[in-house]
Amino acid sequence: MDTPRLRTLKNGAIYDMDKHRIVDSSKVTTLITSDNAREYQTRAVAKKRLVMAEAANSRVRPDLVERYGDYAHVAERAETLQEIATTPDAGKAAVMAHAALVRDTGMDEPRAAETAQAVQSGADIVLSLIERIMSYARADVVDVQPVDLDASGADADE
Repeated sequence: MDTPRLRTLKNGAIYDMDKHRIVDSSKVTTLITSDNAREYQTRAVAKKRLVMAEAANSRVRPDLVERYGDYAHVAERAETLQEIATTPDAGKAAVMAHAALVRDTGMDEPRAAETAQAVQSGADIVLSLIERIMSYARADVVDVQPVDLDASGADADE
C-alpha cells in the first residue's frame, strides 16, 4: 500500500491529498463553533465584498478611480443608472433605474431623518418642562407661574 500524501493545513488539520478530505482534526487550532460562527461569516462576507469591489474597479474608467478611489465602481453604476433613468424612451428600464438610484442612496426611506428629528424635539420639550418644574421645586418658590406652551413648543410669554 502506498504511503498517503498528507498535508497539514494552516489550522492544524491533516488533509489527505488522495482522498481529498481531512483525515485528522485533533490538532485543529481554529474550530467553527456557535460562538465564533458569526465572526467567520462576517469575515467571509467582508472578503467577498472586497474582492467584488476590486474586480469592479478594475473595469472602471481611470478618471472615476482617481476621483472616487475604492468607490469608483459605485460612481460608475450611479452614472449608468442616471443615464437610463433620464432617457425618455427607456420605459420600464427608466423606472427601474430610478428606483435603484433612490434605493441605493437611501432616499426611499420614508422621511426617516425628519421623523427622528421630530421625536427628538418632542422629547426635548418634555425634558425642558421637567427641568423647569424641578428647578422651581428645588428653589422652594411659592409664587410659581404656570408654564404655557404654544404649538411650537416655546413659552407663550417669550
